[in-house]
Amino acid sequence: MACNRPIVSVQIGDVSELIAGVEGCTLVGRCINTFTDAMVYKLRYEGFSDRREALLQKGLDIISIAQRIMAFYETVLNSRKVNYNSHESKM
Repeated sequence: MACNRPIVSVQIGDVSELIAGVEGCTLVGRCINTFTDAMVYKLRYEGFSDRREALLQKGLDIISIAQRIMAFYETVLNSRKVNYNSHESKM
């Protein structure tokens, strides 16, 4: 998506959520013929489009992901600090 190329994928993980409503993205079954037919079609008839914008709208750009990871670690560290301080005061 970040390269603005068509996507053909099988259902795995959260792929269906990531590509939902994104033009040029297709889920196919796990049949190799179906997959290759979809790939050939996409490469022949569908060019570039603004799929990168879909990543930004879903908050999946590198800055948003980095901010979420930092917030997660800050939450973990702050909760450990609270637990550590309350443990020390009991001594």
